[in-house]
Amino acid sequence: MDNRSAFLELAVNGAVASFGAMANYLYAHIAKNVPLNWLRFLSTIGLGFFIGQVVGDFLPTDFAYRDGTLLIAGFSVYPLLQILEIKGVEFVGRHLGVGPLTAPSARKRKDGSNA
Repeated sequence: MDNRSAFLELAVNGAVASFGAMANYLYAHIAKNVPLNWLRFLSTIGLGFFIGQVVGDFLPTDFAYRDGTLLIAGFSVYPLLQILEIKGVEFVGRHLGVGPLTAPSARKRKDGSNA
């Protein structure tokens, strides 16, 4: 894959998820009377773009429901970020050997005893 097509795929993933994030923000504004805040709206678009990159990397490019999945991911941006915050820290701690999950009391030796 050349650089141009890789960049285009990233842009499409982010843009599609950003539309989902915009729809969520506007839905909250209209249905739940959340006041419109332009800075928060733009931040939501940026976070939707980020979620589009994360979710898009897990989806094959020929997946039939790719665009719909990215739209739903963008619409669900805040719950997904909460999951990512919790599970991402656990993943890093477990696989890179850093963080509270690697405290001496949490480490196990090969024989099953604590370190």
